[in-house]
Amino acid sequence: MRFTKREILKFLKELVMRSENVPFIKANLLSPILDAVLVDYKLSHDVMRDEHLLALITVIVDRLGSELDQELDGIADSVLSVTIDMIHRNFEDFADHRVHFYFLLQKLVTKC
Repeated sequence: MRFTKREILKFLKELVMRSENVPFIKANLLSPILDAVLVDYKLSHDVMRDEHLLALITVIVDRLGSELDQELDGIADSVLSVTIDMIHRNFEDFADHRVHFYFLLQKLVTKC
């Protein structure tokens, strides 16, 4: 199950990153994608959270930027707080999450 989730997240990231039709992504895919992955990430146990979700959200923020006004609260609630809780305990656990989290923060600051 975890492998399948990881591959789906990678696929979605590539889809958003390579899409030339950003308005289509925003209008038809963004809400279902975020609804599914954000709730799962927030409710999962720390070790079950996949760093590829952070990469997907980073690409979404990079591509859609300021068009994410309505979605930013959900992203912040579901991703930022739980990831901070994961990575602040020590500097050895969840190294991949830490790297992707900082990339996400960078995109949030520069694009939104």
